[in-house]
Amino acid sequence: MDNYIGKKIEGRYLVNELIGVGGMANVYKATDVTDGKTVAVKVLREEFCDNEEFLRRFKNESKAIAMLSHPNIIKVYDVCFSHKIQVIVMEYVDGITLKEYLEEQSPLSWKETLHFTTQVLRALSHAHSKGIVHRDIKPQNVMLLPNAQIKITDFGIARFARSEARTLTDRAIGSVHYISPEQAQGEHTDQRADLYSVGVMLYEMLTGQLPFDADSPVSVALKQIEMEPPMPRSINPEIPEGLEEITMRALQKDPEQRYQSADEMLADIEEFKADPSVRFEYDYLTDPAAEKARCRRAILSLKKGKAPMKPDEAKRDTPRRAPRRRDGEERPRARHTAPAEEEDQRPVRRYGEEERRPRRDRGGEPRRLPKEDYQEERSGSVLMALAGITAAFVVISIVFIGAMLYLNNPLEKVPDVQVPDFKGLKYDAVTKAEEYSSFTFEVEDNQYNDLYERGAIISQKPKEGTKVKPNSVVRVVVSNGTKVVKMPNLIGLEETEAYYQLAELDLEYQKVEIFSDQTPGTVVGTEPGYDSEIPASTVVKVQISMGPENKIVEVPDLKGKSIDAARAALEELGLEVGGISYVPSDEKRDVVLSQDPAPTSQMSTGGFVNLNVSAGEGQSNLITLHIPLPKDVEEIVKMQAMFDGKILSEERVQPSTARFWKPTFQGTGTAKIFILYNDFLYQTYEVSFGTGAYTLVEDNSANVTGQSSSAQGTTP
Repeated sequence: MDNYIGKKIEGRYLVNELIGVGGMANVYKATDVTDGKTVAVKVLREEFCDNEEFLRRFKNESKAIAMLSHPNIIKVYDVCFSHKIQVIVMEYVDGITLKEYLEEQSPLSWKETLHFTTQVLRALSHAHSKGIVHRDIKPQNVMLLPNAQIKITDFGIARFARSEARTLTDRAIGSVHYISPEQAQGEHTDQRADLYSVGVMLYEMLTGQLPFDADSPVSVALKQIEMEPPMPRSINPEIPEGLEEITMRALQKDPEQRYQSADEMLADIEEFKADPSVRFEYDYLTDPAAEKARCRRAILSLKKGKAPMKPDEAKRDTPRRAPRRRDGEERPRARHTAPAEEEDQRPVRRYGEEERRPRRDRGGEPRRLPKEDYQEERSGSVLMALAGITAAFVVISIVFIGAMLYLNNPLEKVPDVQVPDFKGLKYDAVTKAEEYSSFTFEVEDNQYNDLYERGAIISQKPKEGTKVKPNSVVRVVVSNGTKVVKMPNLIGLEETEAYYQLAELDLEYQKVEIFSDQTPGTVVGTEPGYDSEIPASTVVKVQISMGPENKIVEVPDLKGKSIDAARAALEELGLEVGGISYVPSDEKRDVVLSQDPAPTSQMSTGGFVNLNVSAGEGQSNLITLHIPLPKDVEEIVKMQAMFDGKILSEERVQPSTARFWKPTFQGTGTAKIFILYNDFLYQTYEVSFGTGAYTLVEDNSANVTGQSSSAQGTTP
């Protein structure tokens, strides 16, 4: 059984189940016991806790995501790094990976593909603006929620773009099917490497297969560096040409020929979405490596006194070695023609000469021709007959063709017509107009559009000015007019969910942060309001709660009040009780004797007030413990001292500056005092009020802070 399931991490996150196992960390579903929120807790596996490379990557992830705040990027709530446990507490996402979705649904339609790709690019645009390059973009690191929203995860190998420090482990990091050529070669990578990975995802979603695959990762990496993938439309002809161009530009080997930013790629996608018939016709440069190789071959050939050969000529004209005799001399090649002196010198008889006529012998009988002469004469007659038939056929054909040309004149040139600009004209009017009767119109699509009224033509193919034959087909996209939507009720929703609902309605948003009693990060209002009818693409102002506003208040006089009454008085003003110290007094137990800050002091709401409280009668001996605190903890922590199930002292301190917590107690005889660090049992002391001495009997500080202590002594 897993060591963490059923236990609290950091005394706060109750681990419920294991939900993911990665190469260097496990991910658990947990509950934050302070507010009941479900979270994901990522814990570095124990075998890697001493590995500097894995620790660096794990901390990089927490730094990277902590800097980012975007609806399409997983949020980080908390981090904890000690020598025994490394934890990142993140937003819990109830969904599947995009890879799992592709295994069930691929290939995807181009509209669904762009829905996912647009969200990925918006997330990368935000990360790149913060100087963070992900370097491992792949469907396995993209979570898909039931509402079709995506969130990018796993910034474990992310690198700050401005950082020049690199190690050998930075080389070729990432999933080999999705990494860029420069990443596969261990070269410098910037945001354009992420865009290449997006190109691979685009290719996979549209075609249902990866651009490159092989039996080993090394082979795949070599293909990424050297080979060009098949054109997407050769695999799936349904892919629009413009989208194929966007995909192939993202997959360019040379980063300079690739998209230079996520925003640039988004701009082309938005242009394509507005007009799916658009063609970009990117003008790529030739491959510099291939050009250099050709130059080197030409120079070497010229230096040897030969004209440079083309590769196919070089292969064809390569001389073969002549066969050799056993003595080492070359044997002459066999000839395929007989020597001149051996050729037949007999005269050749020809038709028409006297020799062909039959001669009579001396007896007056005609002499027969030799058999071969008879056959030659007969063959010649057949050939002459066939030639005559052929000539007659040719003459008849020429007469027939001439007659047809005379009657029909099919070669008469028909003038082309120029395609007018139909954009903005009403489709019904265009199809009925006599002046456009030389064209045939087809509606390719109907789309909502803010610029063109309902029924107007948005775009056309061929474009205006193109010359075509009469009756050619003109395909058009017709406007449905401005899309009007009803504003949804977003009050109380989490920020990211509200943005997603607006995006589904093609509405833009503007975030407005305000102070509110509502939970921070939730929607408290919108403009326009709920149920308003507004055009799509309207910018909606979304008011997001920042929590209650910190106000300056005056600290009340708490002297003479009970602890409960003092606590109530402070909470009414937005203040809290800080440390509670019991001191000897003739007053009743739990009565406030003094306070810090003093009455009438000015404080911001949310501040702490420390109280000195009466320990009651019958106790005469005081003792002060010196509790060592960790040196490297910057945040404020809660320290408590307990005896017999009751809190004797409580205070919030900052370990890096305080170094020691010094609670004071009064009592008689001996007692066992339990010290709590953020509700975790930190240390236990045996205290003797009679002698003023104390001894450490249990120390769990190493489990919390990475330090141990052997404190013991007497009260000064």
